[in-house]
Amino acid sequence: MAARNDANGHRIVGGTNGDFYAGDGSPIGTQIINGEILKSYNDWQTIGFDVNKQPMIANVNFSGQVIVGDSGNALNGVNDVRSSNHLTLYNNFFGNTTATNVYGSEALLTPISEWLVNDTVICVIDNFVQGQNNSVIPNGKVVLSGHGTSENFMINNFTAGDTVKMI
Repeated sequence: MAARNDANGHRIVGGTNGDFYAGDGSPIGTQIINGEILKSYNDWQTIGFDVNKQPMIANVNFSGQVIVGDSGNALNGVNDVRSSNHLTLYNNFFGNTTATNVYGSEALLTPISEWLVNDTVICVIDNFVQGQNNSVIPNGKVVLSGHGTSENFMINNFTAGDTVKMI
């Protein structure tokens, strides 16, 4: 890996073990690439760098919120199993589809601001289908998947063309 990423002006001098992995090869801990979360997981030691490129090692906890107009709903996880009453975000790091069951609804969104942890990302709702499951996740887009009370939040607030804020 070091040899593949080593180049003139970009010398690799060390590396770390990136994570532990489940039997299916998915990461167990939180991972972030260029501000976009690959997977959210709470209370797991993680190494990272702040906006000033200062290193840190700390337990990471995920909390999020989705806001449409004056209404908000908890964002319960990223690239994880959608549980009862949860709103879960899926991106290309999860795979080609959300792999969700038929008991929910899903919206396809296009981010119009950069991904940034601990800040607000703005997306436009491309499409919202009540009762949709196992949605395709196109490159450069994300899918919000809701069940129960979170699905009701989507039904009552999501319209194609509207903007969504994710914190």
